[in-house]
Amino acid sequence: MSRPLLFGFVLALATTQPAQAEVFDSGTINEVKTVFIDRSMSPAGHKFVKFFTTYWYVNFPQTKAVISFTEVPGSRQGARLLIEYDNEILTQVPINSRDPNPAPRAESMASAIQRQVVQKLLGQALGQHPDLAKDEL
Repeated sequence: MSRPLLFGFVLALATTQPAQAEVFDSGTINEVKTVFIDRSMSPAGHKFVKFFTTYWYVNFPQTKAVISFTEVPGSRQGARLLIEYDNEILTQVPINSRDPNPAPRAESMASAIQRQVVQKLLGQALGQHPDLAKDEL
């Protein structure tokens, strides 16, 4: 008696749940605009990237970009974090493991990087492609 009851419950549950394609078609899942690739090695680098991405998602949710963070060990000052967009290094940020609060620096860097990304996207949209700049079309 319990097997038919269990089968009926599973059948009822399967018919009430929407299919996976319906969830995507209904627009309930938000599109990810920006992808961050974190290649930092130290906890300080991860903390900086966390503050950077949080600030970016809150303040610039419509900017489409793929931004990469790569941590490079340094000989004197700890490490440097390279921030890349479109296979080009935009800036280098020194990472100090003794910095108790990297949030203000990460937020100001996020604003500066967003301006650079928007400037590059605008240049691409207007036809200022770097390969065609020398051709004087």
